[in-house]
Amino acid sequence: MDGPVAPQIASPGEAWPCRTRATDSPVALQIASSVLQTARRTPDSPARRQTVPTELHGGRPPSSPSLWGPEKPSKRNLFGVIGLLSPSGGKDWLAGGHVIVEEGTGARFVLGADGAVHPVLNYASARLLADGNGDATVSVSSEDLGKAPRGTEIGISAAPDSLPAAGALVAAPWTSCSRTTQDAPASAEPLVAVLLGTPAAGTRLPRGSGVIVRVRGGERYLLADGRRYRLGDEATAALQFGSYPTIAVSSRWLDTVPAGRDLGELPVPGAGGPGPRVDPADTRVGEVLAVVDVMASAGDATLYYLVRGDGLEPVGQTEASLLVTTSANDAAYDGNAAPERVRAADVASVRKVAPSRAGGADLAAYPDRVPGKAPATGSSVTLCAQGGEVFVCAAVPVPPGGCALPVTSHRDARVADEVYVPPSGGALVCDTGSGTTYLVTDLGRNYPIATAPALASLGYGSVARQALASGLLALVPTGPALDPATAGQPVPSGGTG
Repeated sequence: MDGPVAPQIASPGEAWPCRTRATDSPVALQIASSVLQTARRTPDSPARRQTVPTELHGGRPPSSPSLWGPEKPSKRNLFGVIGLLSPSGGKDWLAGGHVIVEEGTGARFVLGADGAVHPVLNYASARLLADGNGDATVSVSSEDLGKAPRGTEIGISAAPDSLPAAGALVAAPWTSCSRTTQDAPASAEPLVAVLLGTPAAGTRLPRGSGVIVRVRGGERYLLADGRRYRLGDEATAALQFGSYPTIAVSSRWLDTVPAGRDLGELPVPGAGGPGPRVDPADTRVGEVLAVVDVMASAGDATLYYLVRGDGLEPVGQTEASLLVTTSANDAAYDGNAAPERVRAADVASVRKVAPSRAGGADLAAYPDRVPGKAPATGSSVTLCAQGGEVFVCAAVPVPPGGCALPVTSHRDARVADEVYVPPSGGALVCDTGSGTTYLVTDLGRNYPIATAPALASLGYGSVARQALASGLLALVPTGPALDPATAGQPVPSGGTG
C-alpha cells in the first residue's frame, strides 16, 4: 500500500482548482517607531521547524477607527506581527512582510498604527494580519517592547496556534472507518474515525464479493465493488442475501462510500405485451432471456437480455434477478417467474437496444454479477473506506506510536468520533460540493479560508488544493474561518485562543 502523497505545487499563473474570492493586496505604510528600530537579529532556532512564520497584512478593523488611527488615501495601516522565532537580516524587515517575536517569551503581538502593542491570540491570526508569505522574522527584547503602550488583545478565537509548513501538507490517502465491538449494546452507534495520510491496513473486499451492513433505523446496504447499494426487502430475497451476516455501521461512515443505485423492484412499462420473436417462440415485454456464452473462459458464462417491445436489452445478472422477482412484471411469465433459456443463435439476429426504461436506469451503477459472500468478518469488525475501496480491518489503522484525537464536542451530527492527522502535518483541501477551501491541521480540525491573499498570508499561496468529497470532509470538525478582517478585531472580554 502506498504511503502519504504530498500535495502538488501550483505553477506561477496556474488556475486554482477551487474557488476563492480575490481581494486586493494591501499597501503598507511606513511606521516610525523606536520599538521597531531597536529590534535585534535572532539566531536560528530549532523552534523554527515546529512553528511557521507570520506575515504583515494591512487592514483596519472598521469597528475601531480610533484604535488603528486614520486611514490614508489608497493605503492601509501596517501591522508588525510578533510571534515566531527566525533570523532577520538587518533592517530589511522595516519594509514590511516580517514577523516579530518578543525575546525570551515568544509572546505574540501586533504593533498598530497608533503605536500601541496589541497581544494576538494565536499564530494563525498573526499571519493573517501580515502581508507577503511570512518568510522573514525578527525578535524584539521585552525592554524595547515596553517602550510602546500596550493595546487590546486581537485575533480569531479558536484559530490554530500552530500551522503545518507547506512541505508537510499531505494530499492522500484519506481513510474513514466504522468500528463496532462484540460487547457494544445493540442500540449503540458504531464509532467513526477519519485518518489523513494513513492507508487502510486490512483486507480489501474482493471484487465480486460483498457484505451487508445496517445503520441505525434498520436500513440495510450491500457493500460491493467499492460502492454502497440500499437494499429493499424484495432485493434481499431476490439476490439471496438472507444468509449473509449483517454488520452494524455508522451512517456517517457510510456516506463516505460512493453510492450505487438502490436495489429493489424494477417494474418494466408494458410488461406482458408482445415482444420480438425469438425463434422458435414469441416473447413478452418484461421477460428475461438467458443465453449461455460458449466463448466465456471463466466464471458465470450466462448472458441476460430483457425483452422490450422494440428489441432485446442486455442486462447483468444482478438486474436480471431483480427483474424476474418484481411482482409488476408477473404478466411476462406463465406463473413461473424465471429467466427463459434460449440459444445464442436464436438471439443473434434480434435487434439489441440501449436502456431507456422509466426512472433512467443506470446499469453501470449495479454490480454486473450478484456479489458472493465475503470472507467471515466476526462479530467485532472495523470497516474502512479509502480511494473507492472497502477494507475489512482488525482495528482502526492508526500508525504505530500515533494517537487519534477524540472529538469532544459534536455541533455537527456528521462529525467523526476520532480524527488522526500526522503530527506537524495537515492538508489543504477543497469541498467538491461547495468549492470552499479548508486547511486541516494536526489539531484534528479544518478551517475555512475564503480568499487567495489569506492563503498566501498563511504560507500556502503556491500549494495546489486537493479535491475532497463533502461526506469525507464533514467527518472533520470545522473551526472558525481564517479571515484577515476577523483577525484584526478586538477579542471580547474573557475571550481566549
